Amino acid sequence: MIDRRNMLIGCAALTASASANANQNELSLIVGSGIGGSSDVSTRILAARLSTVGIDARVSNRPAGNGVEAAIHILSQPANSNALLSNGLGGIFLAPARERLAYDSDSLAPVCMFSIASFVFAVKSSSRFKTIHDLIAAGKSGSISIGNGGAETQYTVAKFAEASGTNVVNAVYRSGGIATQDLIAGVTDAAYISVASAAGLVSAGEVRMLAHTNVDGSHIPGFTEVPHIFTIGSNDPGLLSYGYHGLYASRNMPSTLINDIASKIDRVCRDDKFIDDHKTRGMMPLFKGPNDLKEHHKIIQNNLVIPYMEWARRTSK
Repeated sequence: MIDRRNMLIGCAALTASASANANQNELSLIVGSGIGGSSDVSTRILAARLSTVGIDARVSNRPAGNGVEAAIHILSQPANSNALLSNGLGGIFLAPARERLAYDSDSLAPVCMFSIASFVFAVKSSSRFKTIHDLIAAGKSGSISIGNGGAETQYTVAKFAEASGTNVVNAVYRSGGIATQDLIAGVTDAAYISVASAAGLVSAGEVRMLAHTNVDGSHIPGFTEVPHIFTIGSNDPGLLSYGYHGLYASRNMPSTLINDIASKIDRVCRDDKFIDDHKTRGMMPLFKGPNDLKEHHKIIQNNLVIPYMEWARRTSK
């Protein structure tokens, strides 16, 4: 019988040789999530601006297994491949913590972090819920459905229900973009999604943001009127978002090439248009090189992965 892991490895191996003679002035950025989420949006902004430092970058999405297939694809790449994984939490940390896979969070070579995302609880503009407290009141008197892109966002929604004492239907989708579509269609009462998924709809008057979950409590760029989630009366760290966007390479990629790519992306992160394109979508450029990104992994492990796994074990019983 072909199990899930071997099937994914086989699929990845089929494309590994295609990158063998890649031009190193070109990059193939593989997003481990669906179209429309913050990782996808930020990666496409990055790809567009990499031309300013002499790199032709192409973006494709491999959301299968919440980023697992994308990670395995990158692991299979030869030393002279131009393919990089663009991902944050799901495929790199949470998936290998949840199940036995052919890799873990140390299997990939960190290249850099290039931005961070803000996440919000949002509703349709026509919703009767004007504030996060209205949403909570409805969840206490009945039940509410909250769409999300799974993994860490599913966990945050569960912690919201626990902290606020509400009855929540935790509606998990393959990506935040799809969760946003169903919010607009009226399938769910609310959604916990990235501002990147919601910003355009907010500007168009279709979506209202009720509360954000930034770790440092700072306001969302361009949306300073949105309150922080701690205004519900709970300081539970499980309510916070640790979403970031980073690039990872196969361990076969030479460190000199990794450092060269990181150096060029550092320049892009200082680019005014790159900064503006992120701020208008509720994101912030933030560069961390290979070593600093590796140190950041420790924060993710302690503040998200360990409590996430404790929650997953508790709720699976």
